[in-house]
Amino acid sequence: MASKISIREFSPFILLILAIVSILFTSAITNRNAAALDTVPVKISALLSDYSQNIGNLADKKFLQSKNYSPEMKMLIIDRQNYYQEFFEKGLHSVLVGLESQFITNKDATISLAGNLYKVHTLEQVTMHGKPIVTLPDDYPLIQAAKWAIKQTNNIEVKNRLNEYIESMTDGVEKSAVQGVRIVFLVNHDMEIRVENGQATILKDTLSDIK
Repeated sequence: MASKISIREFSPFILLILAIVSILFTSAITNRNAAALDTVPVKISALLSDYSQNIGNLADKKFLQSKNYSPEMKMLIIDRQNYYQEFFEKGLHSVLVGLESQFITNKDATISLAGNLYKVHTLEQVTMHGKPIVTLPDDYPLIQAAKWAIKQTNNIEVKNRLNEYIESMTDGVEKSAVQGVRIVFLVNHDMEIRVENGQATILKDTLSDIK
């Protein structure tokens, strides 16, 4: 996805995660360690760190005045934040209360330079924390739907499976009410960064999910 395309279009895999997590209510996709950005030039490392901070700061929009990002990139940052908030609200019935971003360098990270234009391929770990809107199992929409479905069938096997689902969901909702919701995404980035007169600017960022 080029940055001018909506974040909502970039990852069918994330939509699959949404469906799974909305049933299980909790997730721990990865436990990878984020390495320091010590394999790229200092200016680029600092810029990626700034990018991470701006993704994670949901309230402060100071980056809109920054020369570190093209107009296209500024819109992408806003779009990403809105996407994550909507993901929690509609997919997890939760409020996004914390968002952390960290770029990872490993053997797959690459950087090339042509003139004053850097092309950077790297990985980002996005960790999100949420607070459930619904804290009582009986109020959770998927449990309500399962109870409704039980009343619509006379099939004993179907009833039993729905009851097992309700039992599992009840446990998940109760735990999430106490522990909160934690989701981790891993995202591939292909960026174009211009360094001119000492100023580093991210021109565009193409995102894709981890296969």
